Amino acid sequence: MASAEFLATTIPLRAIVERDDLGVAVLAGSDDALERPVRWAHVSELTDPVPYLLGEELLLSCGVDLVPEPELVDRYVTGLAGAGVTALGFGVTPVFDAVPGPLIDACARRGLPLLEIPERTPFLAVCRTVGEELTSRTQAALRRLSDAQRALTAAAAGPEPTVGVLRTLSEWLGGWALLVGSELVGSGISETSQTSETSQTATPAEVWELAERVRGGSGVRSAATELVDGTRVVAQPVQQGQLVLAAGKPARFDVTDRGVLAVALALLSVLAGRATSTSLGSLTTGLLVDGAANEELLDGVLGRPGSPYRVVAGSGLAELGTPLVGESVAIVAGDVDLARLPGLAAVSRPRPAAELPEAAREARLLLERANVVGHSLRAEDTGFASAIHPEGARSFARELLAPLAGQPRVVSTLRTWLAQHGNWDRTATALNAHRNSVRHHVGRAQRLLGVDLADPQVRMELWFALQWFDP
Repeated sequence: MASAEFLATTIPLRAIVERDDLGVAVLAGSDDALERPVRWAHVSELTDPVPYLLGEELLLSCGVDLVPEPELVDRYVTGLAGAGVTALGFGVTPVFDAVPGPLIDACARRGLPLLEIPERTPFLAVCRTVGEELTSRTQAALRRLSDAQRALTAAAAGPEPTVGVLRTLSEWLGGWALLVGSELVGSGISETSQTSETSQTATPAEVWELAERVRGGSGVRSAATELVDGTRVVAQPVQQGQLVLAAGKPARFDVTDRGVLAVALALLSVLAGRATSTSLGSLTTGLLVDGAANEELLDGVLGRPGSPYRVVAGSGLAELGTPLVGESVAIVAGDVDLARLPGLAAVSRPRPAAELPEAAREARLLLERANVVGHSLRAEDTGFASAIHPEGARSFARELLAPLAGQPRVVSTLRTWLAQHGNWDRTATALNAHRNSVRHHVGRAQRLLGVDLADPQVRMELWFALQWFDP
């Protein structure tokens, strides 16, 4: 889970203003404006820095080339506001002993927060503070995600696993969580939740409608809405989509909330698919192959830190002697002697712990082929591509990526961006394009597909589909 998806990308402007060591003063901008996101702090003394801005910057300047004429200053501020700059930080001395009045007036008029940076505070200190705040928030998000994962996993291994997971999820979100089928299957409510209508009695009609929309779809599925009381609600299918996990909270779901949801979703999928299994080893295996457990858990069970692991799919898996045996898959460290197994089996390539979900999919696809050819298979001996049904893959790709048909540039940009793990600069270099162009095409793909590209499950399905899609 400790991936780039959980890196903090912005901090609120307030985090800079409220740092006593910086001594920043707000000269223009409302209190609400202090919640605006700051992606980075950037120094520029250009009279027109707009072509070099990406948006959400705290722009720092001491006015080297600033002419304090109202018309010129207004043009400068209008450009910054139009470029999406979060705020302007103006350093007093050595050029101006005080922030020019026309600049204060223009910022107030255009709604651009203006900060006074005192003489004692170098711009480098402001830039460093932004970096430190981003790092601190990333570490806090990862700690929260790790703690939530442990709590949810413990709940899933408890006496009432489904209800336990829902209750634990609701506490970590500060809201509520429901498992919805044809009727309400289970629920969890945080003691601090303010969304009383859903948490106390009936499930609002909007939540049922959301669940039906998710259950009736195909491909990458998730949905979100906002209730009349302001509660934000998200819904995602559990396992094969017969059940839907719906969660609500008063504030928007941030990237860490989505990570906690992903863990809970994987756990509920495991519990739904293994309702008759009471084995902790089976449950842990399910968590690992569904991507919900971490490397520390795997190393602790198998006692082989840093080793590559294989997933075996088939029957008679208890003969392998590994403690991680589920109903149809097992996880082993090292090689596998297929001759020891009484029935047909398939073995994935060796992979690190983080890639066990991919290994499980590989093994299960290979098992289908093993049933056809009549003997056990190892991935290295057959090649993964031979285990994929081409027509099924093409059909899946056509359905999922239909909104991108006839737009080869958008498809090419999305494919390259996914290959570069969402890195804008490397994607721009690979395509020999400007990164703003990359952002435009990736953003267009996200809107057309109606998905959240921050979701690793979405990225995985899109990457697979793009290998079989001809725009």
